[in-house]
Amino acid sequence: MTELFSKPVLLAEHHEINEGGRLNVTCYSRYSTPQNLSTAPGLKYALLKDGTLKTAASVQSGYVNEKASAAEGGLYSCNVTVKGITKSSEQVLIKVYVLVTRPTLSVIGSSEVIAGKSARLKCHSEKGSPPITYVLLRGNQTVSILAVKQEVAVFNVTISNTGSTQEYRCEAQNRGASSAKLSNAVRITVIVPVSGPTLVPAKGVVSEGENLTLICALADATLPITFQFFRDEEEHPLHSTTTNSTRAIFTKLVGTEHNAGYSCKASNKAGTSRKSNRVSVTVTMSTWKRTLIILFCIVIILGVVVFCIVRYKLKQGADQHGDVIAVREINGTEVGSVDVGCGEDSSDPDIEYTEVMHGEPDASRGKDFKSEDKQQKQKRQLFCKKSWKSSL
Repeated sequence: MTELFSKPVLLAEHHEINEGGRLNVTCYSRYSTPQNLSTAPGLKYALLKDGTLKTAASVQSGYVNEKASAAEGGLYSCNVTVKGITKSSEQVLIKVYVLVTRPTLSVIGSSEVIAGKSARLKCHSEKGSPPITYVLLRGNQTVSILAVKQEVAVFNVTISNTGSTQEYRCEAQNRGASSAKLSNAVRITVIVPVSGPTLVPAKGVVSEGENLTLICALADATLPITFQFFRDEEEHPLHSTTTNSTRAIFTKLVGTEHNAGYSCKASNKAGTSRKSNRVSVTVTMSTWKRTLIILFCIVIILGVVVFCIVRYKLKQGADQHGDVIAVREINGTEVGSVDVGCGEDSSDPDIEYTEVMHGEPDASRGKDFKSEDKQQKQKRQLFCKKSWKSSL
């Protein structure tokens, strides 16, 4: 038995089209005779999409939509009916792609991230047929690529410590480079933690009454930074300050009680603090005190010298009071020596008594000798009185 017509074939101009593109399908079948099927009496066409009648049976053998929507995509087939006989074509899949819209990039959580930690970035296109390829960019460099079957992609990015801020964008595409859309820019603030600070004293040796100056400095860290200065292992800081600089200066008027070791501590928004090296500071006696001590020592030395000189002079004067005056000749008579002490009963052990040797007196001059002896005695007494007064 010969068939009146063959099984129809559905032909599509494009199996994949973008939304808004041209959709064109045609149903085709051959008649068993040279006669064209389209001229067969009672011929009817019907177009089905996903098993549901899309166009009513008619003599039209095709379907055209110049601006196809996403809803136009699906499984198409056609039916041909002639003289009560209906035949169906094979199904043809036609995809109508919804192009991605411009994506939106946002940060999940805080936009301030500690260097070395991870940040979560979400790239989202409100529309777009899957799969969608998302590309995360930092500046002009590609950081990561994700192909997803949904409209959202989440990137986990490790933040480096290059620069205080980093700018990110994302690109979405689902129909090649021609469909690519670029997102807004998102800036992430990189918080660089403080590294080990260095403490340097302006002078290692300071005199009391002078200013002690300590400088605490960092190589790099995110501002602002809080600096604290400590003496040895004291719990409470001597000084604390928050500044938009990578170094802080501490100045304090010191005394000898500040002769100790010092250190500093630095911290910022990263939440960690670092302690510096320990430096020893020597506080010496002030200049005026040292000068006063030197002058005091000089005065003591001078006093000792003066005391020795005076004592020597006094001793020398006492020795002179006990000197013996030698008398060579009295009234023409040679004698050994004359005692000029102030009396034989003198208790001064330094006075030496000597015997006066007289020659045989001349009888004719006895009276004169007695007179001269009396005069000598008076002179000796006068000399003793003068010597005693001078010793006082």
